[in-house]
Amino acid sequence: MSRILVEVDTVDLDRAKRILGTNRNVEAVQLALREVIAGRARRELIEMFRRGAFADLGDPEVRKVAWS
Repeated sequence: MSRILVEVDTVDLDRAKRILGTNRNVEAVQLALREVIAGRARRELIEMFRRGAFADLGDPEVRKVAWS
């Protein structure tokens, strides 16, 4: 982990702390970064579903092999 000095809008930081359920600035920033990363992963997974990447999982035989 490294220390980085950044200017942060205190109103935004306070709102983020309330949303994330923390009182500490460092924890709020760390959680917010994780939320951004997780949001990207969710959007990528949704896009994969949209493109049909998992369409064959509707087939019982495919699911049977996948879970074995």
